[in-house]
Amino acid sequence: GDTHLPVGMGASDLAIQDAEGNKNCEINIAGGSIFWWTIMTTVGYGNTAPSTRGGRLLVYTLGFVSIIAFAAILGSAGYVMLTICDDFFLRVRLKRLADGFLSALFWLSAMLLWFCFVAFIFRVGYERRFPVKEGITVQLDGASILYQAPPFSFSDGFWFSFITGTTVGLGDTHIDHETYLVRDMFYLPLMLLVSFLFLSNFAIKLAGMISRYDVGEDLHDILEERRLSLDSDVAKEDEEN
Repeated sequence: GDTHLPVGMGASDLAIQDAEGNKNCEINIAGGSIFWWTIMTTVGYGNTAPSTRGGRLLVYTLGFVSIIAFAAILGSAGYVMLTICDDFFLRVRLKRLADGFLSALFWLSAMLLWFCFVAFIFRVGYERRFPVKEGITVQLDGASILYQAPPFSFSDGFWFSFITGTTVGLGDTHIDHETYLVRDMFYLPLMLLVSFLFLSNFAIKLAGMISRYDVGEDLHDILEERRLSLDSDVAKEDEEN
């Protein structure tokens, strides 16, 4: 028969009232953790965002504090890791890897190789969770539907590890909250944190290499030499006159 809605109540309000959230809805602890992880690391895929004032207030306050804390911890961890590695290179007489161009190239290569490792692990996990060839049988309204996930290549995995490890976070490839499991919390964020350390160390070495060629000081010396030359020419002209 016809469905009559109470006065002042729309269809969406009735659906919310009739929903049995306790039976069908569960708190996604793993999904919540990866959401805050993307805020703390400033990756920000954009696939999930707070829509309420309370949620945005949490991001304004706790999110901002977590970003500052993460930056401080990452900087300290990167400095310790860099100090240990430089000390090792000096002990084994590989001084070129401790400073200069070769040092920056070493950390860049280490970062890219680590991206490849993360891409491999992520691809293996994707194929185990979503069998591309066999597919997954899903029950919908009593009918069995075969769902086949799109293929996920190594280049897709490398793209994911690159945009995540560099905190670009474009969002076209991201960690899905619905399929992110509790066991994933113990290895995936850790692997990506190592990516941040490699990026940080590469940036430090690159900055040190660039500081050796201080264009500012060279330009100052050139201008000072030019000024003295002009003063000398003016003095000679005055003597001739």
